[in-house]
Amino acid sequence: MNRQRSEKAVTLMEHISRGEKLLESRGLDPGEAAAVFAEASGITPALIHLEGKSYPARKTLSSYYRLIRARRARMPLQYASGRAFFFGLEFRVTEDTLIPRPETEILAEKALEHLNLTGGGRVLELGSGCGNIAIALAVNSDAELIAVEKSPSALETARVNAASHGVSGRVRFLEGDMLELSNVLSGEVQGSFDLLISNPPYVSEAEYGELEEEVRKEPPGALLAGSDGLRYIKPVLEAAPSLVKPGGAVFLETSCFHREPVMEHVSRIEGISSPAYLKDYSGKDRVFTCRIAETYS
Repeated sequence: MNRQRSEKAVTLMEHISRGEKLLESRGLDPGEAAAVFAEASGITPALIHLEGKSYPARKTLSSYYRLIRARRARMPLQYASGRAFFFGLEFRVTEDTLIPRPETEILAEKALEHLNLTGGGRVLELGSGCGNIAIALAVNSDAELIAVEKSPSALETARVNAASHGVSGRVRFLEGDMLELSNVLSGEVQGSFDLLISNPPYVSEAEYGELEEEVRKEPPGALLAGSDGLRYIKPVLEAAPSLVKPGGAVFLETSCFHREPVMEHVSRIEGISSPAYLKDYSGKDRVFTCRIAETYS
């Protein structure tokens, strides 16, 4: 930070205060201003208060007010900055990719626990987006992964992220729709995966209209899942016994409101055993998990 004050110099905390007022005038949380400055400057929010009387560099201020303007337009900060964090890793994101969310970390965490207990193996991810889940698993295990994503632009971003984390050799990205897996995985042996993981679209049409404006700036195709939010979840579960080895596992993120219909649906699918729900960090049913029956083939 530049501590030499010119006649018109304004301190860091004064800029934070200006940002708070700009955000509040658009009905946004003024507390976001500190997070925006942290993103613009690269310093942690905790250091902002320690550096409060310093004078930010012009480049930092330019970035700060650009991000403030983006937030006033209800642009998610991750899109405005071009990056998001997941499982302690930084990922490039664009407006063509879903923004990784903290509640999804429980999905990766539980899958990783399973991989470490079983010694890795082959993993299939459906709906990869920016690649955050597949890459987090690759970075933290010895697993080999195939990640399926229908958006070409999202796939491009995912491949860039895999390269930046040094796991391109263990994560293979395939373009295709999770509802047409027979075409996407035509070269793969049936039942060859040890684990299936997915954070599919699961927002119902009615719920979509009630989402915050920021969320509705994310790709609708990565969120919307028909009238009941189960358009993708049901067929993925139905396909699981033919994709995953007997004894293998499935981990699937769903809405916390989907427990009853999902559990009812899997009760009719031959080959699925030990269905259960795992709670996220806020105590909500978030991750459906099951095993493929040892006797199924």
